[in-house]
Amino acid sequence: MMNKWINIDGILIVEAGVDEDGDWFLENQKELPDDVKEELHKLFPKAKEGELKIKIHFQSSGTYTPAKTNGPVEDCYPSEYEDKRELDYVEVKEWLLSLPAAQSFYALFEEEINAVEIDFQG
Repeated sequence: MMNKWINIDGILIVEAGVDEDGDWFLENQKELPDDVKEELHKLFPKAKEGELKIKIHFQSSGTYTPAKTNGPVEDCYPSEYEDKRELDYVEVKEWLLSLPAAQSFYALFEEEINAVEIDFQG
């Protein structure tokens, strides 16, 4: 029996901060794309040293077919899983990044976004 899900919300939270010189950085040592840095400087021109969370909101759609491991060998098959993730928006405090900056940020964390577990059964 195949399970199918459409547009289930997911979120990845990334720790970011501003250093004593007013430069933005990411806690995981990845380099922020220039368009994202530019937009953060515009949104928070007087940012003080400290940390904040950047939330990447995305949606997942896909299918899952559990393995069949009993019965005649010719009727058995492994499980199959397909999951497509798409950017919804990127939130910094109460602000949303523009679509181009959000897409750059999403691309930077695509591997981590794909690793977020989605409860598609529930």
